Amino acid sequence: MILAFIKSIPRLINWIFTIVIFVFGLALLMTSFKEGLIFILVAIFISPYLMIRAPSSKLIIILLGIVITNISLYYETDEQRLLVGFLIQSLWLDPNNDEDLKSLSAYFEREKRKNRKMAYLAIRDKQLLQLELLYKNHFYEAVIKQGTPYITFAPQVREWVNNAKNKLKQKQIEIALKPVPQMMKAGQYAEVYQRLASLNSSKVQKQMLEAKMAFEKELDKLRLLYETGEYKKLIIKAKPHVKFDCRSTKLVVEAKKAMVLQEIAKLMKEHQYHNAIRFTRQCDYADQYEFQEVIQHAQNQLNKIEKKKILERLATLPSDLVEANLREYRQLVRLFPYEPKYQRKLDFYKKKQIKIISTLILNQEEYGNKWPFTVSKGELECQAPGIITFKVHDKIYAVDELARALDYQDINEIWKKQEAVMTKAEISHKGLKLCMRMHP
Repeated sequence: MILAFIKSIPRLINWIFTIVIFVFGLALLMTSFKEGLIFILVAIFISPYLMIRAPSSKLIIILLGIVITNISLYYETDEQRLLVGFLIQSLWLDPNNDEDLKSLSAYFEREKRKNRKMAYLAIRDKQLLQLELLYKNHFYEAVIKQGTPYITFAPQVREWVNNAKNKLKQKQIEIALKPVPQMMKAGQYAEVYQRLASLNSSKVQKQMLEAKMAFEKELDKLRLLYETGEYKKLIIKAKPHVKFDCRSTKLVVEAKKAMVLQEIAKLMKEHQYHNAIRFTRQCDYADQYEFQEVIQHAQNQLNKIEKKKILERLATLPSDLVEANLREYRQLVRLFPYEPKYQRKLDFYKKKQIKIISTLILNQEEYGNKWPFTVSKGELECQAPGIITFKVHDKIYAVDELARALDYQDINEIWKKQEAVMTKAEISHKGLKLCMRMHP
């Protein structure tokens, strides 16, 4: 009994393989892949029943399977065949192996080329006739577009596509060269050079070199015009080149700027300083340093003229006309704040104007840590009609609003930066009490 069981093991294994292959074939048929018929036929072919009991039927089954398979595959689409191939390839694919991935990629590329070739062969005669008509009628762009996918396996198509590219390039060169003589005659050298440089062909090298040399000579002439101050002529001559050459554009910009400076210099020479300032501020280059210097220079000239007028008026003013002298010296200090002699004169007439009602000496020793000033002492003054000031040596500082309106110096100049205990309002209040004490 044991011996019989051992003898039946090969048959049992055969049945297992038969059933597995048969089930796999049925699974493929369920997914609409008719290639599953192949596996079903193979399962039948290797089944123990046929191999033992009906050996004469093997050949019939094999032939029948081949016929069915060929008929089935004939009616399949290229996409379905590709999917079956992918399924078969994937059974052996190791995703961690670069060689396997390269092999799979090469497989897809081969399938793509094969499908393209089969599509071309299916319509080869019609395609060849269409491409030939397009080529003979000089529709080179269409020949290149339609023929390029087939150049790897169709020599005639490859020849047409290559010839179409050459003829198209030749046509572009001829179109580009056609207006060149007229453009050279018109002096459009930079445009000619740029037009031909994009073609990258030896046929246009001579014209390119000629245009380049002519333009360099023209550029030298433009530089000479700039150096000799013929700015208007330069702008006209450079007009054909500014769109195509940055050096010409820069020369034109510099020429326009130089023309503006010439106009400003003319106004300055004629002492039209107000017009010079207005013209400079309205020009396109007003923010540039050299033009800001022109404005400053013109303003200085205006200040000097005004100074001369003021000094002429002061020469005729008697010193007892305090208000008139104060007005003139305030104007001089505004125009020339860094000239101390005018500030001294202004202070002199301010003192003459002052009618002191009462004074009070304030010092740091008296107030200790409450002292708000950076100086050690000063005189708190009440001037008519209630103007509060603080005098330190020869300088007078405004304490209240009335004093500030009279152009006295800002008391913040001597006020401690850190917060003081005594406020400005308290100082002003002390001054008002001082005035009230003299006029109860």
